[in-house]
Amino acid sequence: MGPKPEPLPIFVFDVIITKLEATDTKITNPSKLEIIGNFFKTAFEMSLEQINVTDFKSGCSLEFQKEPKEIRKNVTNTGLTFKVTYNKKVIGSSQAFFPQHLLDTLDRDMTDIIHSDLVDIVRGGEVTGKLEYLARIVIKCVGETEPDCWPNMGKYIAPQDIMFLIGPLDLCPIPCERCSDVIEDEEGDERLRLDLSRYQSRLPKKGLPIYQRKKSQT
Repeated sequence: MGPKPEPLPIFVFDVIITKLEATDTKITNPSKLEIIGNFFKTAFEMSLEQINVTDFKSGCSLEFQKEPKEIRKNVTNTGLTFKVTYNKKVIGSSQAFFPQHLLDTLDRDMTDIIHSDLVDIVRGGEVTGKLEYLARIVIKCVGETEPDCWPNMGKYIAPQDIMFLIGPLDLCPIPCERCSDVIEDEEGDERLRLDLSRYQSRLPKKGLPIYQRKKSQT
């Protein structure tokens, strides 16, 4: 028997509408707005959480377990389409394409593909509005949850919440007792204790030392 073939990769597709403008239609009630998208032969209805927003919405992804070349070929030819309707009246349709140099990277070992563009909304050959979208294609590892927050994670981490503690690897033999050679407190130690007190839920139980510092060897 030959080697077992590798399982097909799972591609995850996300899209949001970051800006929507209609030329002759005033959109005053977003709940009456309907946008139907189509990507890789799959139609999907966009929720209100995906329209006029800047962040991807969890739970709205499409997954495709296909050969990369099959997805590349289809997306190259048909791209991504939108049909926009407001209050049961069709505003128009849009067709968007990923740049070819990005699609050429779509493979088993690809990095994330993220693309944004502004396209016309057209009805009967006339431009009836503008639609700006943000789309991404990522590859999903086996056993990995949906990457709904990776690209946006950084902005939720405040610089003051990042702390590095540097200390010796040879810890005291009895962690619950202070080392016999601990030196006196130094300038700045009180500020460190105040900073660490913000993380009490992640510190050892009460009674254990926050940190220990040994004398430098001479």
